Amino acid sequence: MSTAEPPAEPKKKRDLTAVVLIVCGLVGVVLGIMRMQRGIKEFVGSVGDPEMKRLLAESDQAIDDANKLMLDAAPLFQQLMNEIDRWGLDGVRQQKQELAQQVSERFGKAAGMLRTAAQEVDDAAERNVADKLKPFLAEKSQAYRLTADACARNQEIVALVLDKSIATLADLMPKIEAVAMKRDAAQKAAADASAKADEAARQFQSPAKS
Repeated sequence: MSTAEPPAEPKKKRDLTAVVLIVCGLVGVVLGIMRMQRGIKEFVGSVGDPEMKRLLAESDQAIDDANKLMLDAAPLFQQLMNEIDRWGLDGVRQQKQELAQQVSERFGKAAGMLRTAAQEVDDAAERNVADKLKPFLAEKSQAYRLTADACARNQEIVALVLDKSIATLADLMPKIEAVAMKRDAAQKAAADASAKADEAARQFQSPAKS
């Protein structure tokens, strides 16, 4: 275990501010998937087709697993961003590679599980389902895929932190901010898709008017 101390450097407030904004965007990703868990779970019990029920139940399990990974990754990601301010870029690359790998692996696995969940929802939608249910399933699948994209963007941020061809924080921060903007756009689109799914579910579950 390394006993190296972080270098005594003046804090760069503009860089720290950018990092805080990046972490705030990450919180949106985590909260988004927690919200998306609702909906299909409430619907599965009413499904009559055993194969469709299996697919949706497996999709739910994949979402549960992805959510746990993202919740685990969030504080580690924030810690990594904080370490950039504490150690400096070279110090993080020398001393915090294991932390960075933990963050990247969790987001990568979460992205894979989200894509699996989306595919299982797509497969369920190909079964003999009511036409008015299809928009709900389509929007849920889209929300899961977009959240997977957001997770992958966080992996990109970690890769940028470790990329030794980027020599300084001044060079690094614009690149991170650009990726974070794409991540936040994916998450906003995911939230929009989830809201559409919720509305489709309400219409599907509303009793028919005589």
